[in-house]
Amino acid sequence: MVSTIKAASSTVVHPKCGKEIARIVDGVLYVKCFRKGCGEWHPFTDWVEKDSLDVYRRIQGLIVIGPQEIERAFLTSDGENPLGLEPGWCPRIPVPYPVEQIEAIAKLCQTREWNTTPILWLALPKIGGTPTSLADQYNWWGVAHDSKGPGKVRENVFWSNWFRESGPEYNFAKEAAVAQPEWNISYEFAGWGTNLNWERQQKAVRERGLTIPTAARDALMLNLVLATTGRRLRSTTWARTSTRYDGRLLDLHSDAYGVDVSHFWHPGNAGVIVGVAVEGVPLELGG
Repeated sequence: MVSTIKAASSTVVHPKCGKEIARIVDGVLYVKCFRKGCGEWHPFTDWVEKDSLDVYRRIQGLIVIGPQEIERAFLTSDGENPLGLEPGWCPRIPVPYPVEQIEAIAKLCQTREWNTTPILWLALPKIGGTPTSLADQYNWWGVAHDSKGPGKVRENVFWSNWFRESGPEYNFAKEAAVAQPEWNISYEFAGWGTNLNWERQQKAVRERGLTIPTAARDALMLNLVLATTGRRLRSTTWARTSTRYDGRLLDLHSDAYGVDVSHFWHPGNAGVIVGVAVEGVPLELGG
C-alpha cells in the first residue's frame, strides 16, 4: 500500500455521485482504502486496462463517442492541448446499456421506418470547469465569421454563433448540455418523424418512449461526431429540439461550414426534410 501516487493517466468515477473511486497510473489500477485512518492506495499489478467500448465499436452502423474520442475532440489537429486538460481527464463511466440491446437498436435503425444512424455517446456537463453550453461549444470549436471566433481548440466544427449575443432571451445558450456525466443513445434523423408538424412529432416520440433533447445537448452530440469522425450528420435535413427561441423551436443540421443551430421551421411546418431530434431506447426494445 502507498499513501500517495503520481498523477493518474485516467480516473474511474462512480456513475451516480461522480466521485473518484480508482485511478489508473502507467497501466496499473489503484484503489483507495476508505477505512477510517487509512486512505492509502492499493495497486492491482495483475490488472490489465482494456477499452470496454471495443465490443460496442464492432456493432455495424453504430457511432461510438466515448472518453477517447472526447479527449481527442479537445486537442487541435496538431495534437496541442490549448485548454490545458490533464491526460485521461474524461471520466470513465460504464455504459448502462447491454451490448445486445445496442445491437438490436442498430438493426432497428436499418429498417425503412427508422432509416437512420444511432449514436452511443457520453455527454458531460463541464469541460475543465466550463459548461458544455451552446456558447462555450462555439468558444471551443467555432468557425470564424461575422466578427466572432475562431474556436480555441478547433476552427471548423461549429458554425452557429448568433446566440452569443447578450440579454436574457439568450440564457438558453449558457446552460450546460447535461446536469451530470451520462451515456446517451441519439439518432441522426429518424424517418418516422418526418411529414409531421411539431404537435404530431411530439406524439410520435412519446409513443415510442423516447425524449427530445435540448439544442445544447443535440449540438454537443453533432459537434463531437464531426470533431472526432469528420461526419456531418443531417447534411440535407433539419431536426427540431425542445429549445424555444423567439417563438420558434431551435433545429439543428449540418452544412459545408459545420453544425448549425437555427429557428427556421415554424411548428406547423411538416415535410420530408423536417424531423425531430430524439434520444433513448425505444419501448419495443426495453426503453
